[in-house]
Amino acid sequence: MEPGISFRELLGWIGSETTRYERWFATQPAAAWTVPAGEDRVATVRDLLFHTYFVDLRLGRYLHGEPVPSPTDISAPDAAALFALARAGQGLLANAVATIDLDQMIGYQTKAHGVLRISRRKILAHSVTHHIRHTAQVAPCCASTVLRLIGCMIC
Repeated sequence: MEPGISFRELLGWIGSETTRYERWFATQPAAAWTVPAGEDRVATVRDLLFHTYFVDLRLGRYLHGEPVPSPTDISAPDAAALFALARAGQGLLANAVATIDLDQMIGYQTKAHGVLRISRRKILAHSVTHHIRHTAQVAPCCASTVLRLIGCMIC
């Protein structure tokens, strides 16, 4: 066996971290959702998490050959809906690992370069790294800004 972490392990970790975020936010005031996290579509912590979980769903559907939504097609008006979105996307990704040929080459529509032929494995790898990168952005926002502004404890 080659050393390394499998997609199954990474997705399990992502799921446990999502549960941790859900539990943490459940104990925080509403202001925790509005902590600045970036600009435009990811301006707040809530926006950044929505973007992250939406991309999980979008790429999960893409892997399964299902219709791919746009952000305006999905609503997550509260924490329960946001974390349900997270579980739906992560479930599709986990199902892809278990059931589809990840080495299969498919056409992947990009914004900048049209349709590229890539493996389903690369789409899954992109989804996992995208998720990890953005959720890593959330923790410092919470740790530095929330603690300073509203005096919360994290982790």
